[in-house]
Amino acid sequence: MPYRTVPAWDRFTALTHAFFGRVANPTNADRRMTVAAACTTLGLSPATTLDLPIQVHGDRVAVAEDGPAGEADGVIVLTPGRIAAVVTADCCPLLLIVPGARAAAAVHAGWRGTAAAIAAKAVARLCAVTGVVPAELHAALGPTIGPCCYEVGDEVVAALERLGEPGRASIQHRPGQRDHADLRRVNRALLIAAGMNPAQIHLVGGCTACATDFPCHSFRRDRAAAGRQLSVVGWR
Repeated sequence: MPYRTVPAWDRFTALTHAFFGRVANPTNADRRMTVAAACTTLGLSPATTLDLPIQVHGDRVAVAEDGPAGEADGVIVLTPGRIAAVVTADCCPLLLIVPGARAAAAVHAGWRGTAAAIAAKAVARLCAVTGVVPAELHAALGPTIGPCCYEVGDEVVAALERLGEPGRASIQHRPGQRDHADLRRVNRALLIAAGMNPAQIHLVGGCTACATDFPCHSFRRDRAAAGRQLSVVGWR
């Protein structure tokens, strides 16, 4: 399976992470097969259980050790051997790690989750359960539909603008066209506003709808035919 990682994270011994790209049959019905293939690609046992929440485009961040994640758009793992995961097809996948505590989180940030500041809420929850400060966290934002392709309507513009400057700066007004939005830009700004070090926030991959060097699934491009790609993180 094709995937991308964060080169700067190579120094973290025992860390496992990946933003996977497009595969042949990644529909929900084939998710077990996709998960097994992802584990094999990363050198994990095919029997590895991924802590994958039921994503609902909200702002809840669950802690896997508290029980099944259930309906949530972020999941935190605190025990080595557990792997947090989310699936996306244009929305922004966010991975967070705490090297000192061997903890990690995977977050799904669509426009609704982004507008609800799920990125900042994930930072706060991860810090609360590990006892660290935001500056100790590292983050990576994976392939996401870019402002080149992400046309949005008034509802999305209004929701993002309610975030203040981070949201307003992510909107591109184009004369004679619909507005465009940059989800990775606003999520990065939210992480910084939450106290993270900008040097420890990385961008991986390009636009899910038009990038050709690392093909991804795109709901905006493929609609009902779109599959989903996995993003995973945890400690061995």
